Amino acid sequence: MHSNDKDPLDVVAYNTLDAKDERITTDLQFALDDRKDLVLCPGTFYLTKTLVVRFPNQVILGLGLSTLIAPQDEPGKGDPGDPKNPGTLIDIFARVGGVNLERDK
Repeated sequence: MHSNDKDPLDVVAYNTLDAKDERITTDLQFALDDRKDLVLCPGTFYLTKTLVVRFPNQVILGLGLSTLIAPQDEPGKGDPGDPKNPGTLIDIFARVGGVNLERDK
């Protein structure tokens, strides 16, 4: 599964969802409903519907810079969650690297 390659400077195309977006959203939700965890590659994913995590301890993990774009104009749904198994949304981006040829210094 690959992310979309929409040009952010083309406002109409950038804000128009297509069949590829629907397929990605459907595939992600199908995997979650099948009790699978998700590992997302770097990229931008335009969702056509809210993803629903129904099972305890499920993980949606983005490697690199993975971005989920929420559907537009979708009313917010109140979800009290489960106090015994709380959900967490964490956005951490760390860059590690670089050349250090003189490690002893």
